[in-house]
Amino acid sequence: MKKYFFVLMLLPMMWVGCNEPEITDRKPVVRTYEDDMFRVSFWLETSKGENATVFKQREDIVMHYQLKIIANDSMHVAITYCMPSEGPVCGDIYSSTDDSIMSRFSVTRYGDDYGYKVCGPGDCVDWTWSYPDETRYANCAYLTEGKYYTKLQPRLAYYNRRPWVTSEEMDQLKEVKTTYVVIPEFRIDFEVK
Repeated sequence: MKKYFFVLMLLPMMWVGCNEPEITDRKPVVRTYEDDMFRVSFWLETSKGENATVFKQREDIVMHYQLKIIANDSMHVAITYCMPSEGPVCGDIYSSTDDSIMSRFSVTRYGDDYGYKVCGPGDCVDWTWSYPDETRYANCAYLTEGKYYTKLQPRLAYYNRRPWVTSEEMDQLKEVKTTYVVIPEFRIDFEVK
C-alpha cells in the first residue's frame, strides 16, 4: 500500500515536468516606414494576435502587413500594387544559420491590373497570412527549434485622382498621374523554441 501511495504522490510531479515551458517574453518587433502621407508596418504575431518574434514549436506564425493613411486628405491607393504578395519579396522563411530558404511564399500575382481604393485620413488596410499554410507556401511544415527570418519588400503607389474614367471622361485620363513610393525592405528575425 505504501508503494502505491508513493507512486501516486509522484504522478503529479511527472505531469508538471512534461508541460511545455511558457514563453513569457515574446520579444515583439514592428518594422515601419513612414512619410507625411502614409505609414507601412510589418510584424509577426501569434494566432491569438499577440505581437511576437519568439514562438513555440507547432505554433502558427502570422505575418501582418498594414498600410495606414496619415495624410489629411483622402488618397486613391493602387491597392493591388500595394498587396504584399505583389512585391518581389514577401514572407519567405529563411534559416538564420545559412540563409537558405526553408519555405517559399507562392501566390498568383495580379500583374498590371492595379485596382484602386479610396482611403481617407486614418484608414488602415491590413493583410495577414499564416505559416504554415499549404495553399500559400511550398515545402510547408512546422518549423523545428531554431532561428529564422522573413522578409517583405513593401510597395506603394497612389493616383492624384480617380484613375478609372467613364467613356464621357476619357479626355481627363491624361490628367491621372501615378506616384510610386520606394520603401526599404523589411526583415524580421524570429525564433522557434
